[in-house]
Formats: sequence, C-alpha cells, structure tokens
Amino acid sequence: MRSLSSLLVLVALVILPLAFAVTIPDISPQEARGAYRAVNTTDPDIIKLGQFSVSQHNKEAKKKLVFERVVSGRDALLLLGKYYELIVKAKDESLPTPSAANYKAVLFYKYNPWKTILKLYAFQKIKD
Repeated sequence: MRSLSSLLVLVALVILPLAFAVTIPDISPQEARGAYRAVNTTDPDIIKLGQFSVSQHNKEAKKKLVFERVVSGRDALLLLGKYYELIVKAKDESLPTPSAANYKAVLFYKYNPWKTILKLYAFQKIKD
C-alpha cells in the first residue's frame, strides 16, 4: 500500500508540473482542425515567407523573378506545423520588358528548437 501511495506522489510531482508547463495556443476550434485564416500581408514573417518562395523558385526553375510584395494569403495550423498559401507579386527580370505578375506559393513551415523546416511545395503563375 505504501508503494502505491509513493507512486501516486511521484506521478503528481513529475507529471502535473509538465502538464501545466505546456502552453496551448489561443486558437479557435476551426483553426485547430486545419481551417484557413487570412494572414497579415504586412507582417515581417509573412514577407520573409514570400521572399523565400521567390528565391527558392528561382533556384529550382533557373528564373530571375524579383519579389515585390505579398498580395494576399492564408494559413492553416496543422498538427506538425503551418501550411501557407500566399499570392506573391514578382517581376520577371529575364524578360526584355520586365513585367510584374502574381504567383501562388504553397509552403510548409515547422519550428522546433533543434530544426526548422521551411519547404516550398508549389509556385506557379496565376493567369489573369
């Protein structure tokens, strides 16, 4: 009987503080299930994601696009990270007369203290 009470005390001392140390983000039930929400296009982190998407596309497709701005976007909170769909305006410097166009970028972002994952899944020009 004494070992059972010792075990309960040990569990209370070890498990309960850990349970309260985990912070739960302030999100709605829809966001917890992966529903989309609009992003702030002037947020520096969103701008960095837009710049990254153009830069990564240039590396993969051997293009000369120049980032101008994030036009719109949305994100979804998933179990493993965040999924972003951004509409990015970029200028194609490889053309004789450079013109700006909108592109859809699909990214996945996950932050861990030991490894950050940022991956561009799709980047395509939006037809006018």
